[in-house]
Amino acid sequence: MAQTPQSDRQPFDFIQKPWFLWFIRGAAVVMLTIYLFIFVLMCWKNVPQRSDFPVLIASALAWENSHSLYQRFIYAPFMDNIAFIDRGPHDLMDNLNPPFFTFVMLPLTTMPLRWACMTWMALQFFGTLICLNFLIRCFFKPHALLLPATTLFCCVWFPLFANLLIGQMGGLLFILITSSWLAFRRDKAALAGIFLGLALAIKVFVGLIFVWLLLQKKTHLLLWACGTWGVATLAALAVFGLQDHLNWLQVLREQNHASQSWNGSLEGFVLRYFGGGYWQSPYDWPWMRFAIRATAWISSAGLLIWLSRQKNSFDIGFALCLPLMLFLSPYGWLYYFPVLLVSFILLAGAGLDKRWLTLSILLTSIPQFLAKGDNLKPELWKVYPYDMTVEKIKGEYVAIYQNAFYWFSLPDVYMIALLFLIVLIGVFTLRHAKTFRGVPYLSNAQVA
Repeated sequence: MAQTPQSDRQPFDFIQKPWFLWFIRGAAVVMLTIYLFIFVLMCWKNVPQRSDFPVLIASALAWENSHSLYQRFIYAPFMDNIAFIDRGPHDLMDNLNPPFFTFVMLPLTTMPLRWACMTWMALQFFGTLICLNFLIRCFFKPHALLLPATTLFCCVWFPLFANLLIGQMGGLLFILITSSWLAFRRDKAALAGIFLGLALAIKVFVGLIFVWLLLQKKTHLLLWACGTWGVATLAALAVFGLQDHLNWLQVLREQNHASQSWNGSLEGFVLRYFGGGYWQSPYDWPWMRFAIRATAWISSAGLLIWLSRQKNSFDIGFALCLPLMLFLSPYGWLYYFPVLLVSFILLAGAGLDKRWLTLSILLTSIPQFLAKGDNLKPELWKVYPYDMTVEKIKGEYVAIYQNAFYWFSLPDVYMIALLFLIVLIGVFTLRHAKTFRGVPYLSNAQVA
């Protein structure tokens, strides 16, 4: 039998082998089983006390019990529910979500808190998996590897795991934004606008996509999106009242946690190194904070305006807006990174070099690990003290912290990941400005 010449062999021929397909399927089943077991066990024992899920659902529970949506509460793992505290009108809980989001959480209040948390995580995980498969099928022909490979990816990609671990809403934002893009590509601008308007009603930083629609003159889509946001806001005003909306704006103004390492925004970087945040920073340079912010906003505006004047640039601009909205707003938390999957798929469909794309994905996937309380080395272990008391020692008042929270963090890795993706898109469009023909996604018939 003649041997196949070495030069004719493809480096990834093994992907087409039946054994590889069954290996990926088996790995996906094993990882999915482990993944679900972790979350079921976690919720069965208790919803973690430092989880964000109690904060998300607290407003809905508060409304059902005739409290303010942003009234403070107590939750401990041994409790079956949360207990609200009567505090002053300016002592509000740290819920940065608008009153409209209460509508989303109301159905979950009909079940115990632990079951509500499990349901919330399961809906986001499987919703993300379904939308990701639909998105990939827009650019690449269906393959037997698609479902097990995406399942395996969703199980091991750290931002999605982090989103579910603390019960946040990054998966929901990904579902809404992906559904909006899919509907628009199928010439259903009204439906696309509804999904996008709901996303804006949940998170204000989605408004950057609206700016892109305005620059692209996608009037029909923009009107439907703005109309949906308007109806959602008016509905929340009618049901919850003006005071709860004012309370929400107050909570936003008082938010001072952006300097934590899970925040990949430029604002988080500025606060960590140049002052103005809640935690101590090496320098307190207001002029540097202003210069960095101004440079970032002016550069981003220039890039979007230039890109909007290029032909067939809608999808690439859409992909650019997603990391930009996390980078420029103070809320570029790691658990919102699932929306970057849209950018990755659009860039892959546009023909971006797979090596750069893989590097970008890997940068967003670097996890942070909790440390033991007495482990202060190496210096990459970060610490935030809490439970402070003030004692008088040698005539001076000294702050003493009873506990400390430690974790492992590569310096500003998530900010670097967002910046790298933004620069990658910018360089790609600059190089292909004259020859760019748009994203060559498959037709509806091909996808079907």
